Amino acid sequence: MRSKHSKSRHSVQMRSKHSKHSFLQLAALPQDLCADTLRSPTCEVVNDDMATFLGNIQDLIDELKVRAEAEENNCRESLEAYEAQIKDLRRQHDDGGVNLANLMEEQSERETQRREQRRGLLDVLKDVNEGVKQCEGQISDLTDTLCSTRKLRSELEAGGISAGGFIGDCQVTDWVMGPCTKECGAGGMQNMTRRVIFSPSGNETGCPRLRTMRSCNERPCPIDGLMGRWTSWSRCSRACGGGTKTRHRSVVREAQHGGIPAAETMQERPCNAQPCDRDCVLNDWTEWSACSKVCGGGHQLRKRHMRQPALGEGGCPGVEDTKRKQWIDCNKVTCKATPPKKCESHLDVVVAVDTSGTVMKSGLKASAGFLKVVADRMVLGENGTQLGAVYFSDSAMVSEPLTSDKEAFKKRVSEIPWLAKTTNTGEALAVAAELLESRARPTSQHAIVVLTDGMPTSSYIMSSEAKRLKDRGIRVILVAVGPSLSLRAMEKWATWPAHENVIRVLSWTQLDDTKSTQLLANLCPNFA
Repeated sequence: MRSKHSKSRHSVQMRSKHSKHSFLQLAALPQDLCADTLRSPTCEVVNDDMATFLGNIQDLIDELKVRAEAEENNCRESLEAYEAQIKDLRRQHDDGGVNLANLMEEQSERETQRREQRRGLLDVLKDVNEGVKQCEGQISDLTDTLCSTRKLRSELEAGGISAGGFIGDCQVTDWVMGPCTKECGAGGMQNMTRRVIFSPSGNETGCPRLRTMRSCNERPCPIDGLMGRWTSWSRCSRACGGGTKTRHRSVVREAQHGGIPAAETMQERPCNAQPCDRDCVLNDWTEWSACSKVCGGGHQLRKRHMRQPALGEGGCPGVEDTKRKQWIDCNKVTCKATPPKKCESHLDVVVAVDTSGTVMKSGLKASAGFLKVVADRMVLGENGTQLGAVYFSDSAMVSEPLTSDKEAFKKRVSEIPWLAKTTNTGEALAVAAELLESRARPTSQHAIVVLTDGMPTSSYIMSSEAKRLKDRGIRVILVAVGPSLSLRAMEKWATWPAHENVIRVLSWTQLDDTKSTQLLANLCPNFA
């Protein structure tokens, strides 16, 4: 068994060597890639580079975690929005069901009332018709009696018998009805009068009475319908695109005896007529800002702020879109290193100095000399500039808090040690921001200047911290030494516009007066 395993491992090793050899032959690698390096890198440089490599891997892991969390949050927010919509639709369904039930009940009550009123009307009509028939019968009987009486009187007079005065010989008008003392209810009285048309005796003594009183308007007084108070308006049935609001009230008392009927029990009105999809509304352009630089090519800026956000599927230009942000070049005259000019601007500036393994002692010495020259060309004081310094490698530490003491600043910068480890630029930004938070003046412009020659250990942390500072209005300027830094990454980290906040330097030895003039021109709106 042991010999078989040994043969198997030997076979695998031979196949591996053969495949590697074949791959190298097919790849045809250039010979100079396999040549020995002219100079072995120091341990500090290798350590710094490997830490950056590992940091890039960790950045990818962190970025994937952030994306996964963002997707999870998006899914959760979508589910919450769907659940809210479902609850709202259920509420509308329940409200609609209640309204439908109320309307059906009200319809049933109205139908019952209609049937009762119809039955009552039919009964009244029946009674009226019977009364009319009785009256007609009585009138017919009285007319017949009168006619018979007149005929009998005529026969008596023809026989020579005097019958005396007869009330039927007097002719009068129909009764004239006076106003009733009450419009409705019991106790109303009405005066009735009539006049004599013809009287045989020439006077009214033989005529029927011409005045009388009778009761009137004995029907019950009408009672108007009485309504309850309106409820509050309901929520709009739609958030946009035109919905309706409703409110209800109940019938406290139905109308009786011909009173004014009960009014409507539901009202409806339109709401949220605005379209569901609407583009954002922008304010007018602001005035052009002052030029950002006194020389070397600055910019003037104007913006359009958002007045109303977009709705639904409506669109809105981004903050950096040319529809909301425009700039023009200004002060294109070249900045001259001689004679040296001084910065008189009201600034609070913290410098972050890279002391990682790739910087070496010579690079750190060049950084200190560069910062001394910059400090000498700035007017420090209460109305001028304050300078502070931090240094960083695998961690960041404060070298000098914000101060107006130029000599103290230069002394502290000269004493910065070479830590010779990794490049934790993100922490350097955080420590510099803490200095500004604790010591910066609220009336000054705040800026952080980073001197570095390599990519940060974690680009993710660097990007997050740079964005946080820029969102707070802190200017981020990068002085990039050597070819190791990615221009695309620096433009992302630095404040806009990148050409005014990224200074490229080929090597530490080229941090000369020209570069200090370029930095001061970028920093200072005012030169003396």
